[in-house]
Amino acid sequence: MKNTIKILPTQDSNKISAGYVIKRPASVVKELLENSIDAHSKNIKLILLNGGKDLINVIDDGDGMNHLEAKNSIRRFYTSKLYSLKDIQSLNTKGFRGEALYYISLVSHVEIYTKTTNSEFGVFLTLENQKLKYPPVLLNNLLNGTSIYVKNLFYNFPNRKNFLKSAHIELRYIISEFNKIVLSHPDINFVMMHNNKIITTFKNSDLKYRIMQIFGEYYKNVLIQVFKKDKLFLIKGYITSTSFFNTQFKNYYLFVNNRYVVNKRIHKSIIKAYNGLINKTNKPNYFLFLTIPTKQIEINICQSKNKILIKSESEICQNLNIIIKEYLGLQNIFKFYSKEEKNRNLNNNCQEFLNKIFLNKIDLDFKQFPYKIYKKYILCLLDFGVLIIHKDRVYKIILEDNFKKEIKKHKIYKLYPPINIKLNKCFTKTTKTKIIEILINFGFKIKCFENSISITYSPKFLKKIYVYRLLYDIYIYQNDQIIEKLIYKNIYNFYKLETKKKIASLTIRKLIKKILKLDNLLKFQPKILFLLDINNIDKYF
Repeated sequence: MKNTIKILPTQDSNKISAGYVIKRPASVVKELLENSIDAHSKNIKLILLNGGKDLINVIDDGDGMNHLEAKNSIRRFYTSKLYSLKDIQSLNTKGFRGEALYYISLVSHVEIYTKTTNSEFGVFLTLENQKLKYPPVLLNNLLNGTSIYVKNLFYNFPNRKNFLKSAHIELRYIISEFNKIVLSHPDINFVMMHNNKIITTFKNSDLKYRIMQIFGEYYKNVLIQVFKKDKLFLIKGYITSTSFFNTQFKNYYLFVNNRYVVNKRIHKSIIKAYNGLINKTNKPNYFLFLTIPTKQIEINICQSKNKILIKSESEICQNLNIIIKEYLGLQNIFKFYSKEEKNRNLNNNCQEFLNKIFLNKIDLDFKQFPYKIYKKYILCLLDFGVLIIHKDRVYKIILEDNFKKEIKKHKIYKLYPPINIKLNKCFTKTTKTKIIEILINFGFKIKCFENSISITYSPKFLKKIYVYRLLYDIYIYQNDQIIEKLIYKNIYNFYKLETKKKIASLTIRKLIKKILKLDNLLKFQPKILFLLDINNIDKYF
Protein backbone atom coordinates (compact mmCIF):
# COMPACT_ATOMS: atom_id res chain seq x y z
CA MET A 1 0.00 0.00 0.00
CA LYS A 2 1.40 3.35 -1.00
CA ASN A 3 2.02 5.81 1.81
CA THR A 4 0.35 9.16 1.23
CA ILE A 5 2.19 12.41 1.92
CA LYS A 6 0.67 14.34 4.79
CA ILE A 7 1.37 17.73 6.26
CA LEU A 8 2.54 17.59 9.87
CA PRO A 9 0.45 19.47 12.41
CA THR A 10 1.75 23.00 12.95
CA GLN A 11 2.58 22.30 16.60
CA ASP A 12 4.75 19.29 15.65
CA SER A 13 6.53 21.05 12.77
CA ASN A 14 7.28 24.00 15.04
CA LYS A 15 8.85 21.71 17.62
CA ILE A 16 11.01 20.08 14.95
CA SER A 17 12.14 23.54 13.82
CA ALA A 18 12.86 24.45 17.43
CA GLY A 19 15.37 21.60 17.53
CA TYR A 20 17.47 23.33 14.86
CA VAL A 21 17.58 26.67 16.71
CA ILE A 22 17.68 25.43 20.33
CA LYS A 23 20.11 22.53 20.39
CA ARG A 24 21.36 22.87 23.98
CA PRO A 25 21.48 25.45 26.81
CA ALA A 26 24.30 27.29 25.00
CA SER A 27 21.89 28.01 22.12
CA VAL A 28 19.46 29.69 24.52
CA VAL A 29 22.26 31.75 26.08
CA LYS A 30 23.46 32.90 22.64
CA GLU A 31 19.99 34.00 21.50
CA LEU A 32 19.14 35.83 24.72
CA LEU A 33 22.51 37.61 24.95
CA GLU A 34 22.22 38.76 21.34
CA ASN A 35 18.76 40.17 22.05
CA SER A 36 20.13 42.03 25.09
CA ILE A 37 22.92 43.55 23.00
CA ASP A 38 20.46 44.59 20.29
CA ALA A 39 18.49 46.33 23.04
CA HIS A 40 21.55 48.60 23.66
CA SER A 41 22.33 47.11 27.07
CA LYS A 42 25.42 48.28 28.94
CA ASN A 43 25.23 45.74 31.77
CA ILE A 44 24.30 42.09 31.21
CA LYS A 45 24.13 39.36 33.83
CA LEU A 46 23.87 35.64 33.07
CA ILE A 47 22.72 33.29 35.86
CA LEU A 48 22.78 29.50 35.40
CA LEU A 49 21.77 26.42 37.36
CA ASN A 50 22.97 22.90 36.55
CA GLY A 51 24.78 23.91 33.37
CA GLY A 52 21.72 25.83 32.15
CA LYS A 53 19.51 22.71 32.12
CA ASP A 54 17.45 23.86 35.10
CA LEU A 55 17.70 27.64 34.74
CA ILE A 56 19.04 30.29 32.37
CA ASN A 57 18.42 33.84 33.52
CA VAL A 58 19.60 36.85 31.47
CA ILE A 59 19.22 40.27 33.05
CA ASP A 60 19.99 43.47 31.13
CA ASP A 61 19.49 47.21 31.39
CA GLY A 62 18.53 47.67 27.75
CA ASP A 63 15.56 49.32 26.08
CA GLY A 64 13.02 46.81 27.39
CA MET A 65 9.58 46.13 25.89
CA ASN A 66 6.19 47.67 26.43
CA HIS A 67 3.01 45.65 26.98
CA LEU A 68 2.27 45.05 23.29
CA GLU A 69 5.87 44.29 22.29
CA ALA A 70 6.25 41.80 25.12
CA LYS A 71 3.05 40.02 24.11
CA ASN A 72 4.10 39.85 20.42
CA SER A 73 7.70 38.83 21.16
CA ILE A 74 6.66 35.16 21.42
CA ARG A 75 5.18 35.16 17.93
CA ARG A 76 7.33 33.58 15.22
CA PHE A 77 9.21 36.00 12.94
CA TYR A 78 8.22 38.92 15.12
CA THR A 79 11.16 41.33 14.87
CA SER A 80 11.86 45.05 15.04
CA LYS A 81 14.96 44.79 12.83
CA LEU A 82 13.54 44.28 9.34
CA TYR A 83 10.38 44.68 7.34
CA SER A 84 11.34 42.71 4.22
CA LEU A 85 13.99 40.27 3.07
CA LYS A 86 15.92 43.13 1.46
CA ASP A 87 16.55 44.67 4.88
CA ILE A 88 18.86 41.79 5.77
CA GLN A 89 21.45 43.22 3.38
CA SER A 90 21.88 46.36 5.50
CA LEU A 91 21.51 44.65 8.86
CA ASN A 92 24.02 45.24 11.66
CA THR A 93 22.11 43.67 14.55
CA LYS A 94 22.32 40.08 15.80
CA GLY A 95 18.90 38.68 16.68
CA PHE A 96 17.02 39.62 13.54
CA ARG A 97 14.99 36.50 12.71
CA GLY A 98 12.39 36.90 15.45
CA GLU A 99 12.60 33.22 16.40
CA ALA A 100 14.47 33.18 19.72
CA LEU A 101 11.66 33.55 22.28
CA TYR A 102 9.21 31.72 20.05
CA TYR A 103 11.31 28.54 19.90
CA ILE A 104 12.61 28.81 23.46
CA SER A 105 9.04 28.92 24.76
CA LEU A 106 8.25 25.71 22.83
CA VAL A 107 10.85 23.68 24.75
CA SER A 108 10.91 25.29 28.20
CA HIS A 109 9.06 27.33 30.80
CA VAL A 110 9.72 31.04 30.27
CA GLU A 111 9.14 34.06 32.50
CA ILE A 112 9.72 37.60 31.23
CA TYR A 113 10.02 40.78 33.30
CA THR A 114 10.47 43.87 31.14
CA LYS A 115 10.11 47.63 31.32
CA THR A 116 10.95 50.48 28.95
CA THR A 117 12.65 53.68 30.09
CA ASN A 118 9.62 55.88 29.42
CA SER A 119 7.03 53.50 30.86
CA GLU A 120 5.67 53.80 34.38
CA PHE A 121 4.72 50.11 34.54
CA GLY A 122 6.63 47.01 33.58
CA VAL A 123 5.19 43.75 32.25
CA PHE A 124 5.40 40.18 33.57
CA LEU A 125 4.60 37.22 31.29
CA THR A 126 4.61 33.47 31.90
CA LEU A 127 4.99 31.25 28.83
CA GLU A 128 4.57 27.52 28.47
CA ASN A 129 4.48 25.51 25.25
CA GLN A 130 4.54 28.75 23.23
CA LYS A 131 1.43 30.11 24.91
CA LEU A 132 0.70 32.61 27.63
CA LYS A 133 0.01 30.58 30.73
CA TYR A 134 -1.57 33.58 32.48
CA PRO A 135 -2.64 36.99 31.22
CA PRO A 136 0.18 39.62 31.26
CA VAL A 137 0.63 41.34 34.63
CA LEU A 138 1.58 45.01 34.99
CA LEU A 139 4.14 45.76 37.71
CA ASN A 140 5.27 49.14 38.99
CA ASN A 141 8.48 48.13 40.80
CA LEU A 142 10.58 46.86 37.88
CA LEU A 143 13.94 48.28 36.81
CA ASN A 144 14.44 49.42 33.24
CA GLY A 145 15.45 46.59 30.94
CA THR A 146 14.55 42.93 30.64
CA SER A 147 14.99 39.82 32.76
CA ILE A 148 14.18 36.47 31.13
CA TYR A 149 14.01 33.16 33.03
CA VAL A 150 14.24 29.96 31.00
CA LYS A 151 13.46 26.94 33.20
CA ASN A 152 13.43 23.16 32.69
CA LEU A 153 14.85 23.10 29.18
CA PHE A 154 13.40 20.27 27.03
CA TYR A 155 10.95 19.28 29.79
CA ASN A 156 8.53 18.22 27.00
CA PHE A 157 11.27 16.55 24.92
CA PRO A 158 12.48 13.66 27.13
CA ASN A 159 14.67 12.16 24.39
CA ARG A 160 16.36 15.48 23.66
CA LYS A 161 16.87 16.09 27.37
CA ASN A 162 18.54 12.69 27.78
CA PHE A 163 21.05 13.59 25.07
CA LEU A 164 22.28 16.63 27.00
CA LYS A 165 25.71 16.21 28.57
CA SER A 166 26.68 16.69 32.21
CA ALA A 167 26.33 20.14 33.78
CA HIS A 168 30.10 20.63 33.54
CA ILE A 169 30.21 19.93 29.79
CA GLU A 170 27.11 22.01 29.05
CA LEU A 171 28.69 24.87 31.00
CA ARG A 172 31.76 24.62 28.76
CA TYR A 173 29.54 25.02 25.68
CA ILE A 174 27.89 28.04 27.29
CA ILE A 175 31.25 29.63 28.14
CA SER A 176 32.33 29.14 24.52
CA GLU A 177 29.29 31.07 23.24
CA PHE A 178 29.59 33.59 26.06
CA ASN A 179 33.22 34.34 25.13
CA LYS A 180 32.26 35.12 21.53
CA ILE A 181 29.70 37.67 22.71
CA VAL A 182 32.02 39.13 25.34
CA LEU A 183 34.90 39.50 22.87
CA SER A 184 32.83 41.32 20.27
CA HIS A 185 31.50 43.81 22.82
CA PRO A 186 34.33 44.87 25.19
CA ASP A 187 32.39 48.09 25.92
CA ILE A 188 29.69 46.13 27.82
CA ASN A 189 29.92 44.86 31.42
CA PHE A 190 29.22 41.14 31.77
CA VAL A 191 28.75 38.87 34.78
CA MET A 192 28.28 35.09 34.70
CA MET A 193 27.06 33.04 37.67
CA HIS A 194 26.68 29.27 37.95
CA ASN A 195 25.05 27.49 40.89
CA ASN A 196 25.06 30.73 42.91
CA LYS A 197 28.78 31.33 42.38
CA ILE A 198 30.30 34.07 40.22
CA ILE A 199 32.24 32.38 37.42
CA THR A 200 33.58 35.51 35.77
CA THR A 201 33.17 39.27 35.63
CA PHE A 202 34.12 41.49 32.71
CA LYS A 203 34.24 45.25 33.07
CA ASN A 204 34.08 47.45 29.99
CA SER A 205 37.55 47.81 28.49
CA ASP A 206 39.47 47.77 25.23
CA LEU A 207 39.80 44.61 23.13
CA LYS A 208 43.35 43.69 24.23
CA TYR A 209 42.44 43.81 27.91
CA ARG A 210 39.24 41.84 27.22
CA ILE A 211 41.34 39.11 25.53
CA MET A 212 43.61 39.01 28.58
CA GLN A 213 40.57 38.88 30.89
CA ILE A 214 39.24 35.82 29.08
CA PHE A 215 42.38 33.90 28.14
CA GLY A 216 44.94 35.08 30.68
CA GLU A 217 47.75 37.59 31.25
CA TYR A 218 50.08 35.46 29.13
CA TYR A 219 48.59 37.08 26.02
CA LYS A 220 49.81 40.53 27.08
CA ASN A 221 53.24 40.13 25.44
CA VAL A 222 52.35 37.90 22.49
CA LEU A 223 49.62 39.96 20.82
CA ILE A 224 50.29 42.01 17.70
CA GLN A 225 47.74 44.71 16.95
CA VAL A 226 46.38 44.71 13.41
CA PHE A 227 44.69 47.69 11.80
CA LYS A 228 44.50 48.09 8.03
CA LYS A 229 42.03 49.61 5.62
CA ASP A 230 41.83 47.81 2.31
CA LYS A 231 39.73 48.73 -0.72
CA LEU A 232 37.48 45.73 0.03
CA PHE A 233 37.42 45.72 3.83
CA LEU A 234 38.69 47.13 7.10
CA ILE A 235 40.50 44.76 9.44
CA LYS A 236 41.35 45.36 13.08
CA GLY A 237 42.09 43.23 16.11
CA TYR A 238 44.98 41.10 17.32
CA ILE A 239 47.04 38.14 16.14
CA THR A 240 49.60 36.20 18.17
CA SER A 241 53.28 36.67 17.38
CA THR A 242 55.55 33.88 16.19
CA SER A 243 56.95 33.66 19.73
CA PHE A 244 53.55 32.47 20.95
CA PHE A 245 53.85 28.75 21.64
CA ASN A 246 50.59 26.83 21.70
CA THR A 247 49.77 23.26 20.69
CA GLN A 248 46.39 22.93 22.35
CA PHE A 249 44.05 25.92 22.36
CA LYS A 250 42.49 26.90 19.04
CA ASN A 251 41.35 30.40 19.88
CA TYR A 252 40.20 31.45 16.42
CA TYR A 253 37.77 34.36 16.58
CA LEU A 254 36.61 36.02 13.38
CA PHE A 255 33.90 38.67 13.45
CA VAL A 256 32.38 40.11 10.30
CA ASN A 257 30.54 43.38 10.94
CA ASN A 258 30.80 42.54 14.66
CA ARG A 259 29.04 39.18 14.26
CA TYR A 260 30.94 35.97 14.99
CA VAL A 261 31.22 33.92 11.82
CA VAL A 262 32.85 30.74 10.56
CA ASN A 263 34.60 30.97 7.20
CA LYS A 264 37.09 28.25 6.27
CA ARG A 265 38.71 30.17 3.41
CA ILE A 266 39.39 33.26 5.52
CA HIS A 267 40.67 31.08 8.37
CA LYS A 268 43.09 29.28 6.04
CA SER A 269 44.37 32.56 4.62
CA ILE A 270 45.19 33.80 8.14
CA ILE A 271 46.90 30.59 9.28
CA LYS A 272 48.79 30.28 5.99
CA ALA A 273 50.52 33.61 6.73
CA TYR A 274 52.42 31.83 9.54
CA ASN A 275 53.87 29.17 7.20
CA GLY A 276 57.64 28.91 7.59
CA LEU A 277 57.63 31.14 10.68
CA ILE A 278 56.42 28.63 13.27
CA ASN A 279 56.48 24.90 13.81
CA LYS A 280 53.62 22.97 12.23
CA THR A 281 52.46 21.75 15.65
CA ASN A 282 52.27 25.32 16.92
CA LYS A 283 48.80 26.84 16.62
CA PRO A 284 48.59 30.64 16.36
CA ASN A 285 45.53 32.45 17.71
CA TYR A 286 43.69 35.42 16.27
CA PHE A 287 40.94 37.81 17.33
CA LEU A 288 40.03 39.73 14.20
CA PHE A 289 37.18 42.01 13.17
CA LEU A 290 36.39 42.48 9.48
CA THR A 291 34.17 45.30 8.37
CA ILE A 292 32.80 44.57 4.91
CA PRO A 293 30.17 46.65 3.07
CA THR A 294 26.77 45.04 3.70
CA LYS A 295 26.13 44.78 -0.05
CA GLN A 296 29.04 42.33 -0.25
CA ILE A 297 27.51 39.94 2.32
CA GLU A 298 24.63 37.50 2.25
CA ILE A 299 23.58 35.82 5.49
CA ASN A 300 22.46 32.21 5.21
CA ILE A 301 19.22 32.63 7.17
CA CYS A 302 18.09 29.09 6.41
CA GLN A 303 20.95 27.48 8.32
CA SER A 304 22.87 29.66 10.73
CA LYS A 305 23.59 33.30 11.36
CA ASN A 306 27.25 32.24 11.67
CA LYS A 307 27.33 31.22 8.02
CA ILE A 308 27.77 34.02 5.51
CA LEU A 309 28.47 34.35 1.82
CA ILE A 310 30.94 37.04 0.76
CA LYS A 311 31.41 38.48 -2.70
CA SER A 312 35.06 38.78 -3.84
CA GLU A 313 35.95 36.26 -1.14
CA SER A 314 39.08 34.99 -2.89
CA GLU A 315 40.47 38.52 -3.28
CA ILE A 316 39.67 39.32 0.35
CA CYS A 317 41.49 36.17 1.46
CA GLN A 318 44.53 37.01 -0.66
CA ASN A 319 44.76 40.58 0.67
CA LEU A 320 44.18 39.38 4.21
CA ASN A 321 47.06 36.92 3.93
CA ILE A 322 49.42 39.70 2.79
CA ILE A 323 48.33 41.98 5.64
CA ILE A 324 48.89 39.30 8.29
CA LYS A 325 52.35 38.56 6.88
CA GLU A 326 53.15 42.25 7.03
CA TYR A 327 52.23 42.44 10.69
CA LEU A 328 54.17 39.26 11.48
CA GLY A 329 57.36 40.97 10.40
CA LEU A 330 58.06 39.94 6.81
CA GLN A 331 57.42 43.48 5.60
CA ASN A 332 58.65 46.00 8.21
CA ILE A 333 56.65 44.79 11.24
CA PHE A 334 57.67 47.60 13.57
CA LYS A 335 58.34 50.13 10.78
CA PHE A 336 61.80 50.75 12.19
CA TYR A 337 63.21 51.55 8.82
CA SER A 338 62.07 54.38 6.58
CA LYS A 339 63.06 54.39 2.89
CA GLU A 340 66.26 56.26 3.72
CA GLU A 341 67.20 53.89 6.57
CA LYS A 342 66.93 50.86 4.29
CA ASN A 343 69.92 52.12 2.34
CA ARG A 344 72.16 52.33 5.40
CA ASN A 345 74.94 49.94 6.20
CA LEU A 346 73.77 46.57 7.59
CA ASN A 347 75.81 46.93 10.79
CA ASN A 348 74.36 50.38 11.44
CA ASN A 349 70.84 49.00 10.97
CA CYS A 350 71.50 46.19 13.43
CA GLN A 351 73.02 48.60 15.93
CA GLU A 352 70.02 50.90 15.69
CA PHE A 353 67.64 47.97 15.96
CA LEU A 354 69.37 46.70 19.08
CA ASN A 355 69.35 50.19 20.56
CA LYS A 356 65.58 50.35 20.22
CA ILE A 357 65.13 46.95 21.80
CA PHE A 358 67.51 47.24 24.72
CA LEU A 359 66.80 50.84 25.59
CA ASN A 360 63.25 49.68 26.46
CA LYS A 361 61.58 51.34 23.48
CA ILE A 362 60.01 48.00 22.71
CA ASP A 363 58.72 45.53 25.28
CA LEU A 364 59.85 42.03 24.34
CA ASP A 365 58.97 38.87 26.19
CA PHE A 366 62.16 36.82 25.88
CA LYS A 367 60.52 34.00 27.84
CA GLN A 368 58.68 32.83 24.76
CA PHE A 369 61.38 33.02 22.11
CA PRO A 370 62.80 29.64 21.06
CA TYR A 371 66.56 29.36 21.38
CA LYS A 372 69.41 26.98 20.60
CA ILE A 373 72.89 26.73 22.12
CA TYR A 374 75.53 26.17 19.45
CA LYS A 375 78.99 25.72 21.02
CA LYS A 376 79.77 29.09 22.63
CA TYR A 377 76.78 30.94 21.09
CA ILE A 378 73.12 31.30 22.02
CA LEU A 379 70.77 31.75 19.05
CA CYS A 380 67.38 33.34 19.88
CA LEU A 381 64.71 33.28 17.17
CA LEU A 382 62.82 36.59 17.43
CA ASP A 383 59.87 37.89 15.40
CA PHE A 384 62.19 40.08 13.35
CA GLY A 385 65.46 38.18 13.12
CA VAL A 386 68.01 36.04 14.94
CA LEU A 387 69.74 37.44 18.03
CA ILE A 388 73.19 35.87 18.49
CA ILE A 389 74.75 36.06 21.96
CA HIS A 390 78.39 35.20 22.72
CA LYS A 391 77.89 33.03 25.80
CA ASP A 392 81.44 33.12 27.24
CA ARG A 393 81.74 36.89 26.90
CA VAL A 394 78.33 37.37 28.48
CA TYR A 395 79.31 35.25 31.49
CA LYS A 396 82.46 37.31 31.94
CA ILE A 397 80.66 40.67 31.66
CA ILE A 398 77.85 39.63 34.00
CA LEU A 399 80.43 38.42 36.52
CA GLU A 400 82.30 41.73 36.39
CA ASP A 401 79.08 43.70 36.61
CA ASN A 402 77.89 41.70 39.63
CA PHE A 403 81.30 42.18 41.27
CA LYS A 404 81.07 45.97 40.93
CA LYS A 405 77.54 45.96 42.38
CA GLU A 406 78.64 43.71 45.24
CA ILE A 407 81.42 46.11 46.18
CA LYS A 408 79.01 49.06 46.18
CA LYS A 409 76.67 47.24 48.56
CA HIS A 410 79.38 47.12 51.26
CA LYS A 411 77.83 44.10 52.94
CA ILE A 412 80.24 42.89 55.60
CA TYR A 413 80.49 40.28 58.35
CA LYS A 414 82.44 40.24 61.61
CA LEU A 415 85.63 38.20 61.83
CA TYR A 416 85.97 36.38 65.10
CA PRO A 417 88.68 36.35 66.17
CA PRO A 418 90.09 39.30 64.19
CA ILE A 419 92.91 38.57 61.74
CA ASN A 420 96.20 40.21 62.63
CA ILE A 421 99.01 40.65 60.13
CA LYS A 422 102.40 42.28 60.13
CA LEU A 423 103.11 44.42 57.10
CA ASN A 424 106.15 43.67 54.98
CA LYS A 425 109.13 45.83 55.96
CA CYS A 426 109.94 46.32 52.27
CA PHE A 427 106.83 48.45 51.81
CA THR A 428 107.20 52.18 52.05
CA LYS A 429 104.94 54.17 54.34
CA THR A 430 103.00 55.41 51.32
CA THR A 431 102.42 51.84 50.11
CA LYS A 432 101.22 50.73 53.55
CA THR A 433 98.75 53.61 53.63
CA LYS A 434 97.60 52.72 50.09
CA ILE A 435 97.04 49.05 51.01
CA ILE A 436 94.90 50.02 54.00
CA GLU A 437 92.90 52.49 51.89
CA ILE A 438 92.20 49.87 49.18
CA LEU A 439 91.09 47.29 51.73
CA ILE A 440 88.75 49.80 53.38
CA ASN A 441 87.24 50.65 49.97
CA PHE A 442 86.38 46.96 49.52
CA GLY A 443 84.55 46.94 52.86
CA PHE A 444 87.22 45.75 55.26
CA LYS A 445 87.24 47.34 58.70
CA ILE A 446 90.78 47.72 59.96
CA LYS A 447 92.54 48.77 63.14
CA CYS A 448 96.01 50.12 62.45
CA PHE A 449 99.09 49.71 64.59
CA GLU A 450 102.71 50.74 64.05
CA ASN A 451 103.86 47.71 62.04
CA SER A 452 100.68 45.64 61.78
CA ILE A 453 96.97 45.78 61.11
CA SER A 454 94.00 43.98 62.69
CA ILE A 455 91.05 43.17 60.38
CA THR A 456 87.75 42.98 62.28
CA TYR A 457 85.23 42.96 59.39
CA SER A 458 85.43 41.49 55.90
CA PRO A 459 83.26 41.77 52.74
CA LYS A 460 80.41 39.26 52.86
CA PHE A 461 81.28 37.69 49.49
CA LEU A 462 84.76 36.67 50.72
CA LYS A 463 85.15 33.55 52.79
CA LYS A 464 87.53 33.71 55.71
CA ILE A 465 89.98 31.39 53.96
CA TYR A 466 90.18 33.85 51.06
CA VAL A 467 90.89 36.72 53.45
CA TYR A 468 93.86 34.77 54.85
CA ARG A 469 95.12 34.03 51.32
CA LEU A 470 94.78 37.66 50.30
CA LEU A 471 96.69 38.94 53.30
CA TYR A 472 99.37 36.30 52.83
CA ASP A 473 99.86 37.35 49.19
CA ILE A 474 100.12 40.99 50.25
CA TYR A 475 102.71 40.16 52.90
CA ILE A 476 105.03 38.10 50.67
CA TYR A 477 104.79 40.43 47.67
CA GLN A 478 107.95 42.48 47.31
CA ASN A 479 107.03 44.86 44.46
CA ASP A 480 105.11 47.76 45.97
CA GLN A 481 104.72 49.32 42.50
CA ILE A 482 101.85 47.02 41.48
CA ILE A 483 100.51 45.94 44.87
CA GLU A 484 97.24 47.76 44.12
CA LYS A 485 96.61 45.64 41.00
CA LEU A 486 97.42 42.51 42.98
CA ILE A 487 94.77 43.25 45.60
CA TYR A 488 92.08 43.99 43.00
CA LYS A 489 92.97 40.92 40.96
CA ASN A 490 93.03 38.55 43.95
CA ILE A 491 89.74 39.76 45.42
CA TYR A 492 88.06 39.46 41.98
CA ASN A 493 89.47 35.94 41.50
CA PHE A 494 88.21 34.86 44.92
CA TYR A 495 84.77 36.29 44.09
CA LYS A 496 84.82 34.52 40.72
CA LEU A 497 85.59 31.17 42.34
CA GLU A 498 82.38 31.44 44.37
CA THR A 499 79.99 32.83 41.78
CA LYS A 500 81.14 31.52 38.38
CA LYS A 501 79.30 28.22 38.84
CA LYS A 502 76.11 30.04 39.79
CA ILE A 503 76.19 32.18 36.64
CA ALA A 504 77.04 29.20 34.42
CA SER A 505 74.04 27.32 35.84
CA LEU A 506 71.59 30.11 34.96
CA THR A 507 68.80 29.20 32.56
CA ILE A 508 68.88 30.97 29.21
CA ARG A 509 65.82 33.01 30.18
CA LYS A 510 67.45 34.28 33.37
CA LEU A 511 70.70 34.90 31.55
CA ILE A 512 68.96 37.10 28.96
CA LYS A 513 67.19 38.95 31.78
CA LYS A 514 70.56 39.69 33.35
CA ILE A 515 71.94 40.85 30.00
CA LEU A 516 69.10 43.34 29.64
CA LYS A 517 69.90 44.82 33.05
CA LEU A 518 73.53 45.56 32.13
CA ASP A 519 74.53 49.20 31.76
CA ASN A 520 76.00 50.35 28.41
CA LEU A 521 75.09 47.01 26.94
CA LEU A 522 75.83 47.91 23.34
CA LYS A 523 79.14 49.63 24.07
CA PHE A 524 80.99 46.54 25.25
CA GLN A 525 84.09 45.66 23.26
CA PRO A 526 84.52 43.02 22.08
CA LYS A 527 80.83 42.70 21.16
CA ILE A 528 78.58 40.26 22.97
CA LEU A 529 75.46 40.64 20.75
CA PHE A 530 74.65 40.60 17.06
CA LEU A 531 71.25 40.80 15.38
CA LEU A 532 70.71 39.15 12.01
CA ASP A 533 67.78 41.28 10.83
CA ILE A 534 65.21 39.41 8.71
CA ASN A 535 64.66 42.49 6.55
CA ASN A 536 68.30 42.41 5.44
CA ILE A 537 68.86 38.68 5.21
CA ASP A 538 68.66 38.80 1.40
CA LYS A 539 71.97 40.66 1.38
CA TYR A 540 73.73 37.46 2.38
CA PHE A 541 72.50 35.52 -0.66
